[in-house]
Amino acid sequence: MRNPSRPTLTKLTLGLGLCCAAVAASAQTLVLDLVDANASPITVNAQGHILGYQQSWPCGNPTLCAPQTLPAVWRDGQALRLPTQVGLSAAPAALSPSGMAVGSLTDYGSTAKAVVWQFNGTSYGIQELGQLGLAQSAATAVDQQERVIGYALTPMVSTKPFVWTAASGMTDLSTQGYPASRPWRISPQGWVVADAHRYRLGDPSTVTSLPVPPTGYRAPTGQSLRINDSGDLAGVLLTTSSSSNLGGMHRWLDASQQWQALGGALPLRNVGVSSLEADATVLGTGLGGAILAQGPSGQPQALQERLSTAYTSVGLVSTAGRDAQGRHVVAVTLGTVTRLARAVETGPCTGACLRVGPLSISGTFISDPAAPGSCTPKARQKVQTVATVTDAAGNPQSAVTVKGRYLDSYGLSQTVTGKTNTQGQVTLSHSGPACRGTITLLVESATKKQWRFDRTVGSLNASVIPLP
Repeated sequence: MRNPSRPTLTKLTLGLGLCCAAVAASAQTLVLDLVDANASPITVNAQGHILGYQQSWPCGNPTLCAPQTLPAVWRDGQALRLPTQVGLSAAPAALSPSGMAVGSLTDYGSTAKAVVWQFNGTSYGIQELGQLGLAQSAATAVDQQERVIGYALTPMVSTKPFVWTAASGMTDLSTQGYPASRPWRISPQGWVVADAHRYRLGDPSTVTSLPVPPTGYRAPTGQSLRINDSGDLAGVLLTTSSSSNLGGMHRWLDASQQWQALGGALPLRNVGVSSLEADATVLGTGLGGAILAQGPSGQPQALQERLSTAYTSVGLVSTAGRDAQGRHVVAVTLGTVTRLARAVETGPCTGACLRVGPLSISGTFISDPAAPGSCTPKARQKVQTVATVTDAAGNPQSAVTVKGRYLDSYGLSQTVTGKTNTQGQVTLSHSGPACRGTITLLVESATKKQWRFDRTVGSLNASVIPLP
């Protein structure tokens, strides 16, 4: 069976879950709400639960042990790890509306078991789904009714597609008139895209072959496609050129029976579709980072172009989709590490508006007296950021509570707060172990009674490397 590779925090990860409800496109500015300091997304459900990977250092000190990259679900601001079994890794693929995760436990070799991770109110537990008498199995997607699809197989011998529900258990779809091939995605109401077919659960008469590819591209495979309730498709099609690592993003509109090219062919590492919404809006990743192609016929637009100018040297690397409130879940480079964040739409601030900026950041390396200039456990670093808060006319504002977060290239995620003085300035400080790479301050809020925080202008992040 194909064994999914575990994504790193700087590698593009594509959502494998449900397509979110369509949200009207707008030209509003995007601002960032940080979700986790060292994490990357896979997918998001309509309620805003996020499935992804979180990085941490088990010993608490990045200089003494290697990091762990483990799957988690973020609910209500808390990261909940997905448990596994001894000798196996958790490989989640999708997330239901209730936050149930589906995927497999695997050793990336001879063992793979389809599972669901159910939320019990405080944490996640594992339930194995079965293997239909074959050697391995994997769950690949789940719909709004929490019907889980996937496949079981004995390599080079037999493949059986399945649907699983909590009430009925695992059913072999090939015994009900469906193709004996692997199903990969499912729409909210049960439209499935498999290796070379699409169909609706509960109605074998709907089985049809995937559409013929446009000129210059190979036949699509279900593994690379998303599907919505109208039978529309979106994904990356491989070119027919001699190079096997080039692909172009495409959208199939079932009503018109036509493919639309969403940009030209790119190296596969630079392009992918994360979700296809009800109105055929496509969210994904192009050469320049996260993109949105409004349905049914809009061309890709870079989300980076809508990011507030208050963020400097910040990049929206990829998007895993958006929730029912229209909040994009993105991998964002902030400092030197990919962070997990929501990109939230906001309009212009009017009335009593607080603006932060400029930011003046400085870092000091404090040597270990026994080893000057060396990165020993006793070496320290201190960072200070002076932030200025004004109104829209540039007048300093006192008594404003400013909240920020210090981040480094490892596990630091330190919340700092302070209140501005009569000159509208506040100093936010960090002290910790030295040699942790780039230290970044992200301003997250500025509050004062009857005032609004304007994140569309000003300066909301700054970085420094404290050197010996």
